[in-house]
Amino acid sequence: MKQKAPHVITAESIRDWLVEQFAHRLGVKAGEIDVNQYFNDFGLDSTQALALANGLESWLGMEVEAAALWYYPTIAEFSQYIAEEYASHQAAA
Repeated sequence: MKQKAPHVITAESIRDWLVEQFAHRLGVKAGEIDVNQYFNDFGLDSTQALALANGLESWLGMEVEAAALWYYPTIAEFSQYIAEEYASHQAAA
């Protein structure tokens, strides 16, 4: 599921991308994904976290540390963190 990042990246657009990734992986509708549920509850292991981070890197065009998934353990928290990192990355570019 390769998607091109929109021109403006927000926590909401990142959250939506993550929800789509989890919905696809779990075979459920996006509306069934709770953005406040812990990644562990989705069965996310370290290999899957790395794949998710790589997909996000490809979509955003910046490095994403897979370990951040454990520091920001929900879609809501992680998407906010990545949006802030993305803004810093863009400001430095």
